[in-house]
Amino acid sequence: MSEHRDPVVGDALRRLDVPDHGPDFWATLEAAMGDVGGPERDRDDPAGADVIELDGRRAASRRTRSRRLPVAVAAAAAAAALALGVGLPALQQSADGERQIDMAEGPRTTESADTTLPEATGPAPEVPAMTAAQAEANAVEWLDRLFAGDIEGAYGLLDDTSRAAMSFEDFELLGSGLFEGAAAFAGEGIQREVLQVETAAGAVSVVTFSGEVEREGMVEAAAYPVVVTPSGIHYTLDGPQLEIDSEYLDASGMTLTSPLVMRIGEDVPEVWVWTVGGGANVLDPVEGRGPVEIDVEATAGPGTHLVTLLAVQGDRIVARSHTVVVP
Repeated sequence: MSEHRDPVVGDALRRLDVPDHGPDFWATLEAAMGDVGGPERDRDDPAGADVIELDGRRAASRRTRSRRLPVAVAAAAAAAALALGVGLPALQQSADGERQIDMAEGPRTTESADTTLPEATGPAPEVPAMTAAQAEANAVEWLDRLFAGDIEGAYGLLDDTSRAAMSFEDFELLGSGLFEGAAAFAGEGIQREVLQVETAAGAVSVVTFSGEVEREGMVEAAAYPVVVTPSGIHYTLDGPQLEIDSEYLDASGMTLTSPLVMRIGEDVPEVWVWTVGGGANVLDPVEGRGPVEIDVEATAGPGTHLVTLLAVQGDRIVARSHTVVVP
């Protein structure tokens, strides 16, 4: 068994002039050491961390452990105190359940030291829903990091599900494509619309960026949706099928017109269509699967409209945004 010796404490103990002790010395010392030497908290135990909610992201900060004596040191201090007849320093229960030696207090018997933590009562507190402003701020920060080439920072903003499904190395390989696609919407003159909807997966926000962007040397009107969940940006390469129907795209050319035809996976349980523009701001569920027509004209009338579709399948979420022109 390995022993951890503290040279300072050891030297101090060796210099002590230990007086004679009474017949109950060893029993008292054993009780004192048993009170001091409780099991040390595992540093990886989540109960030893303060959890801070920052715009839907969680950050863990370890509590400061300064002024806390290791078990071996505390036991030595107890032995020295008893040997010198000055009494055992009071054992205090800290807020996080760890014991500390308070040298300022006087002696306290083991029986009077109550170190039992109260049990938690009542239901666990609910995490407050993310506001539209928080979702928008998270999406803007994500695009800004991509635009700046901060791939590591952008990956750190992904939600728990996305990071569990995709390693940083895989995400890094998407860097150039993300810069051409998503980061193009980090410029000036870009409009933002925020949708919040309660789905089977929980609260989901979609922040749609739209405007004229330059991609591959061409300036075009386009739109890009960013899905935000309470734990961060949701980005997946293995999401539900939700694409423009290829036959419709071939026939429409560069301008998408109503009815917009989307191809939706047969096994996708939840699909929503959100239409904004021309005075309209409408969110409707989509019932059909396979090739599905989205009648933008009937929903919003004439004008140029931003149409965003959201598909939810378990913990995988996908959104697609398109500009549709109705004469």
